[in-house]
Amino acid sequence: MSDSDTQAKLELVRLSYLASLQDKRDAIHENWQQLAKSWTPDNFDALYIILHGIAGSAETFGLPEVTQQARTLVDRLKLLSKSSPPGPAMLDNLAHDLDSFLSHLDTVHGR
Repeated sequence: MSDSDTQAKLELVRLSYLASLQDKRDAIHENWQQLAKSWTPDNFDALYIILHGIAGSAETFGLPEVTQQARTLVDRLKLLSKSSPPGPAMLDNLAHDLDSFLSHLDTVHGR
């Protein structure tokens, strides 16, 4: 396999990852809506797992800023209880940070 073939295949993998970010973005939005309505361990974990996955993978595909934002959100979630919602100020801050992250994902994907 030539170097250009390898580069072309790697670019296809990168484009596939970028396309998957749209689905992950939508899943984050839906899971956040569920968690905000009903703060349960299952709803919490669903959101956490998606963000954790992005935090661990985005930099590999040339998106270090996405990794950093996702890590910040994961770290924030680690400070919260899975079974009881945080106070209103913390909830508002989390909502704001998630909205900013989703907006950033929109720009990465070109939405």
